[in-house]
Amino acid sequence: MIQQLERTRPEKIGISAAKAKKFLEMVQHEKTEMHGIMAMKDGKVFLETWWAPFGREFPHSCHSMGKSYTCTAIGIACTEGLLSMDARIADLFSEEIKRWNIQQTPEFERLLVRHVVTMSNGMEHMSELSDDWIRLYLENPVIYEPGSRFLYNTAGSCMLAVLVKKVTGKDVFTYLSEKLFPYIGVDPASMVWLKFHDGNIAEPGCFSLTENNLRLGMLYAGGGAFGGKQIIDPQWIRDALSVHIATDDMPGGDDLHCGYGYQLWRCNYPGAWRFDGGQGQYCIILPERNILVAINEGGVEPYGPAKTLEIVYRFLLDEIGDAPIQENDEAWRDFLEYEQSRQVKPDMPNHFLPVGDCFSGSYRVLEGTATPWIGVSPGGYNFFESFYDVTKKKEMTDFTLEVSPEVVTLTVDGYASFIARFDGGITVHETDSVLPGLRRTYSTAAYADENTLVLRIHWISGWFVTKMTFRKEENGTYRVSASKNILNEQRPWFTDYSTAIRV
Repeated sequence: MIQQLERTRPEKIGISAAKAKKFLEMVQHEKTEMHGIMAMKDGKVFLETWWAPFGREFPHSCHSMGKSYTCTAIGIACTEGLLSMDARIADLFSEEIKRWNIQQTPEFERLLVRHVVTMSNGMEHMSELSDDWIRLYLENPVIYEPGSRFLYNTAGSCMLAVLVKKVTGKDVFTYLSEKLFPYIGVDPASMVWLKFHDGNIAEPGCFSLTENNLRLGMLYAGGGAFGGKQIIDPQWIRDALSVHIATDDMPGGDDLHCGYGYQLWRCNYPGAWRFDGGQGQYCIILPERNILVAINEGGVEPYGPAKTLEIVYRFLLDEIGDAPIQENDEAWRDFLEYEQSRQVKPDMPNHFLPVGDCFSGSYRVLEGTATPWIGVSPGGYNFFESFYDVTKKKEMTDFTLEVSPEVVTLTVDGYASFIARFDGGITVHETDSVLPGLRRTYSTAAYADENTLVLRIHWISGWFVTKMTFRKEENGTYRVSASKNILNEQRPWFTDYSTAIRV
């Protein structure tokens, strides 16, 4: 039985209901799409809302916030005496190094677990997360003295998950499901953790509830203890919440220049730290004041997430006092009403209706790789391809379009369907997917002109948006494009194209 978190009014923890409402109004800025937020002080939740169709019950992409889950498993393994932060990577992976005849630099011989944890492993660049990603990481030359400089390295974080499996015999998710989740009130069934094709689980594939992330933050704010049980050595937690390496060379706003701990960031706010994932997945921890804020959003990098943090600091953390204040029932009711009525801003409805229908029918793809599948990261690298279900077609080979005045249904390869509304409204549907466990979408449709049909597919599991465009050419073929867009911007990260014929 999961123990429910205690709820309270904002005034009881030192902020007026009117100011709490003002914060929610401010956090909906032009460079982000808010999905969910929870805030607590002294173990009591005083603010929580989700923007429909996102909800408290839907796992959301953690992106690099998953690094903090993985590192927590490292902390537990260290607490159990199964691993040391000063263990040499060369010793832990000696079998692999010998098997692949990998020649290493003297710097690699001095590479320790703590260097990987603090993103100071001395590599000049991050190795790819392809099917052979473990070997690629070990072959990546260590050219700087470990511990001397910061380089953001997701592959290193994935290697931490492999380390957990090496020393415990269990993957990260299984290990945390036994050693952590029961004690902090997280139901493993409320999470999705994708696997690489080699069977390893690692942080990029972590999807979790907003409340789960808040509970993990509570563990750190509590010095590694939760509900009276000491889960992680308090000294390890103190070390985790300490700057080990400067991050002055990171591109982006001030919050990326404050230093790095154990797979988490120091904030540009006195005493605050955060778990941090792409497009604004946060759990902000203020241990000295016992304040936590968990956020899921879709923000335009770097402006959206940076703006969100600024608003949290100014309109929430700065406004919370040290003692309860006088209650205002009218403001409290107004706050509750606002908190419970949030919705994602819908897409603009279609304003063009063609004469006749030139799109309904079955199609065969002649060439190209346009698909609705999510996963493109900055630079066009299909990051999530490493997690695709190999039993399903990775590329779209055939599809059907069923068009009515109200909706259009796209069915891909006979198993995955997307139902898109023309009125701009939002309705959540479940569909099959090449990414196991990720099924919820909402889609909208519009005609760009009489020969061009556009679908926008929003994935409820994260910030992902796929823009599918179907255009009838003069020669009778159909040009299909699939752009993986940044939310709130027309500029795509990446676009695939296909040519299809109606059959």
